[in-house]
Parts: sequence; structure tokens; C-alpha cells
Amino acid sequence: MSDEDRRNEIVTLAVYPDTKDQWESAAQDDPDADSLSQLVRVAVNRYLRDRANGSSGEVSQEIHEQLTELNTQQEQLAQHLDGIKGQLTDVREAVTGEAVGPETEALADDIFEMLPSKKEAHTEPVISETADGVPAPEQGSIEWLSERLDVPRYQIQAALDHLQETTYAVSQTDDGRYYKEV
Repeated sequence: MSDEDRRNEIVTLAVYPDTKDQWESAAQDDPDADSLSQLVRVAVNRYLRDRANGSSGEVSQEIHEQLTELNTQQEQLAQHLDGIKGQLTDVREAVTGEAVGPETEALADDIFEMLPSKKEAHTEPVISETADGVPAPEQGSIEWLSERLDVPRYQIQAALDHLQETTYAVSQTDDGRYYKEV
């Protein structure tokens, strides 16, 4: 069909005035369209091409991959938050003594073995210094136990509290050091 045989058909569309304003603004901003009529032709042709290619509003492969990656990251964050929640629960239990787990009981056993006797705790402590010239923690103190067992102080405190509540064989000096009464 030659250009002379082709004639343009006129299609009339009824749209709201604000819609027409949006379309005209888009036509001015779009490099593929130099008029409102051209914008409508471009949009209809894209729609028809997408339908012919089997695309029915589906997301592109690139967007699908990005969404998959975001979903994976969200799942990882959720797992990380669950881990933090578990750690927070452990800390809360250790601080408040609400529950004593097997780790605390095992630590309590280790601490009990290390604690000085009542006689040792009530003798005048020998003050020693670390290599830095800082006074070393006294035997039976939380700091002393924490250093030797390489366990945080709050866990040492939880284990000592457990020992005091369950055995009644652990006491404390006036200066805060712990000892066993055996």
C-alpha cells in the first residue's frame, strides 16, 4: 500500500481535563513523542507489542531478579533479628535470673571449683599488679572470675546468683568477693 493510498483515520478520545494535561505534559517530556497524538500512538503500539510478546503486565527479568534479591535480604535480616532477639532473651534471663540454662549451670560448677574457701577469703589479700601496673582483681571477685574463665561479667553474676540460691554454700565478703563455705 503506497502512502497515497493510506489515509489517516481520526480517533476521538474522551478524557478528563486533568488527564489530558498530564498526557500533554508527558508528551513534552518524552523524546519518542512530539505531540499528544504521537504519545497515544507510542503508548498503544507498546501495549500491542507487549501483548504480542506475551507480556501481560509481568515484571521484567531485571526487576524480578532485584525483587528476589530484596526478598533474600529481607529473610536474612529477619533471621539476624531473630538471633538478636534470642541473645536479648539470654541477657535478660542472665540479668534477672528468670531462667537458668545448662550453660549457666555448667559455669556455676566451674566457678564453684575456683572459689576460695571461707578461710582464704577472710585472710588479708595480697595486692598484686598486672604488667601495666594496674592492681589485679582480687581472688573471688567477679572481675577475677571473668578474667580466668573468659566469660562476661553478667554471666558470672548470673552463675553466682544461681549458686547462692541453690546451694547456700556460696557467700560474699563485705568487699564483694565470693567464697565457698566448705
